[in-house]
Amino acid sequence: MDRSPPWTIWKNISQLKVFEAVALSLNIDPRKLRRNSHGWMAGKRLFNEGQEFNDRLFTVERNLAEISVNSVAVGYEGQEPLVPLDGFVRWALRIGWSLPAELSENRGSQAPELPPAPREGTRSEAATKLAQGPQPIANSTKRDLVKDFVAKHYSDGIPPGVTHKHIAR
Repeated sequence: MDRSPPWTIWKNISQLKVFEAVALSLNIDPRKLRRNSHGWMAGKRLFNEGQEFNDRLFTVERNLAEISVNSVAVGYEGQEPLVPLDGFVRWALRIGWSLPAELSENRGSQAPELPPAPREGTRSEAATKLAQGPQPIANSTKRDLVKDFVAKHYSDGIPPGVTHKHIAR
């Protein structure tokens, strides 16, 4: 039975459950995973996919802080962790996993964009601020601090599952 994933579908899904990401990393369609019928007794999903699948699943679950999107919702609301596909691929390549070509092409090899280097004879913004000395801290309300935090860290919008209340905490 051919269990390879239809990449035209899976390459367009931006957030995956952990077991889906691991299955794709092994070129297995997550919808065709062999499930263990006794998983209900353990209170979680169990799979009959072999040791490599189990090892990768264990590794990802222990490194969710590096690649997880909805870690706040997981911690406070008990939701299932979701990982961003691009972030998962970059992380997997960084730790040396071999991935299917369809999964790794144009994803993990992208270098993060760096700010342009300062031209010769000009000071960088950071160097200028450092030379000016310490800056006074303005008194802000909690609401202003939350707005600033959201604007800085969620420029593309707040991810699904994260509420303003979670950010305020």
